[in-house]
Amino acid sequence: AIKYDESLIIGTYTGEVLIFNDEINSPKIVKLHNNAIKDLIKVNKYIVSVCANGEISRYDINEDLKQTIEGHQNIINS
Repeated sequence: AIKYDESLIIGTYTGEVLIFNDEINSPKIVKLHNNAIKDLIKVNKYIVSVCANGEISRYDINEDLKQTIEGHQNIINS
């Protein structure tokens, strides 16, 4: 989990991020991967996530834009 401005962002085993703002009962759900999110970090205006299958996603929380690349052939753990 990471803090992004006033939001709490949690990665899930099923590849989504849950974005909690003021309403803790109704997070925004964004599908970033098809496998478990292994780590999240904030880099400038982006949320960067790594996935168990080697994908790396960059998500712009303000613009609701996602870019995914193949990171490598190994499982990522951080």
